[in-house]
Amino acid sequence: MKYKRLQYMSKQKTLSIEKQEVALCRNIWQNSSQNDCIAITDDAGEVIEVVTTPRVNPGMFRRRVRSLMLSGLSREEAEKYVASTPQKLELFYDVNLGAFAIDAEAVGNTPLYNPYSGKEIPDETK
Repeated sequence: MKYKRLQYMSKQKTLSIEKQEVALCRNIWQNSSQNDCIAITDDAGEVIEVVTTPRVNPGMFRRRVRSLMLSGLSREEAEKYVASTPQKLELFYDVNLGAFAIDAEAVGNTPLYNPYSGKEIPDETK
């Protein structure tokens, strides 16, 4: 694989090769019905909804409530909203390393990275 050789190359060459690989991934994406590349596209993503309540996923519930309180909601308003509104997560799958999910609101709104490889996920919606 190319990555073993990359550790010996300069940073500039490494970035150049990574850009070429992203371009190759894009080309495969456009020309294959069985694409394995991870990219953010205009096609409908695979989204799951995760329920959060004080008893179901309590850690995530607590953090979501805190986030809304930092945005100005009272604790009561935040708890009611979080308990009644599932967290939407978009699913991704790296065929070499496994599945991961990202907050659906973040997808397409900020640079995102594969948590396994650390590589930026190409945004094809631009």
